[in-house]
Amino acid sequence: MTTIVSKFVKNEDVKNISEFNFTKLEDDVVVYEVIRILDGKVLFFEDHIERFLKSLKQLSINNAFSGDNLRQQLALLISSNQIPIGNIRFQLIYNKGTKSSDFMAYFIPHFYPTEEMNRKGVSVGIIQAQRTMPNAKIQHSNLIEEVNQALEKEKVYEVILVHPQGYVTEGSRSNLFMIKNNQIFTSPIKDILPGVTRKYIIQICNSLNLDFYEKRVDRNELLTMDALFISGTSPKVLPIRNIYDEQFNVNHPILKSIITEFDNVISRYLETSPKIL
Repeated sequence: MTTIVSKFVKNEDVKNISEFNFTKLEDDVVVYEVIRILDGKVLFFEDHIERFLKSLKQLSINNAFSGDNLRQQLALLISSNQIPIGNIRFQLIYNKGTKSSDFMAYFIPHFYPTEEMNRKGVSVGIIQAQRTMPNAKIQHSNLIEEVNQALEKEKVYEVILVHPQGYVTEGSRSNLFMIKNNQIFTSPIKDILPGVTRKYIIQICNSLNLDFYEKRVDRNELLTMDALFISGTSPKVLPIRNIYDEQFNVNHPILKSIITEFDNVISRYLETSPKIL
């Protein structure tokens, strides 16, 4: 599904989308977040703002942002476009040379997994790649190009990143979870982007008294798992059907219980979240 928009926000001002310039200068650092709008409400708003501000702090970028300020700008974007459902990207473009910055927020095309994908799982591939500063959500242009080429060539939904030392880290746009002998594994936080959905999945594992561990898993061990799934803003909790010729159990009871409970978490959050549009 493609979101059709006419307006975006730049430094608290509404502008026509035809004025949008995507050009990125060599000295630019782009810190960003992608958030999901459901029924005019921002899903897990506080978590995304917290990660955005932490990313800026890791890069030593001074800013005057607050949660209230960012909420106002997102509300301005949503009301200007009159779109209650979709994905929004907001970002700070910081130039290391001039020390100047621009804030932008705009709707982006989104694709949510179909009912069939949720039921049957998706195919994923593997590439060797490493993010710089994995805990900060920053744009890696070279990695994006490499990922897009792999997605197109292999005709898969997602690709798993393998560190040069041989252990898996995360998906290119998602976090990765693995199940073996009723134990759940995911990469240590130091190796990956701390996903918002990932945070809630870990809370679910603890609340359900599931056997959960953060550990490094190498590529060969990955392929021996009983079940795999990815998590993220758009896919939520999505089973992996296969990695190349290796098949995984998309109906694993632990996986099913996590999917159900995460949907409950979303419902409870939206019940108390303020409506912007």
